[in-house]
Amino acid sequence: AAQSTQAVNLALIQTSLPVMAMILSIPFLKIWPKKNQMMGAMIALPGLAFIFSQGDLENLRKLQFGQGDLLMMTATFCWALYTVLLKRLRLPISGVTLLTTLVIMGVVMLTPFYLWEFSLKGGFELSSGN
Repeated sequence: AAQSTQAVNLALIQTSLPVMAMILSIPFLKIWPKKNQMMGAMIALPGLAFIFSQGDLENLRKLQFGQGDLLMMTATFCWALYTVLLKRLRLPISGVTLLTTLVIMGVVMLTPFYLWEFSLKGGFELSSGN
């Protein structure tokens, strides 16, 4: 996603995670948002629209999403779904064990893609700046 959209778009899309998780909690956890959570969402969503529109609501009609934006929205939705399902399914392992398992699985699954991209584009210079 970061290769095909601006970093500010990624950050703005990612800020919708709590609202997505709150919405997904209704069907999956049968938990309705509390009053404070609803107030927070009612403040956050117009604020997000204001930022996306650059202060001009007319810009919302012209808003176009690129491939990176859509990919980030999908990733944020998946993260929200994962968060809600993690609470629903309550795994019988500790948080440290779960995190370690997920990191190991992530490294194993991403290594072939990293090697493929490395073969096409090369790596980056190892420096304090990088």
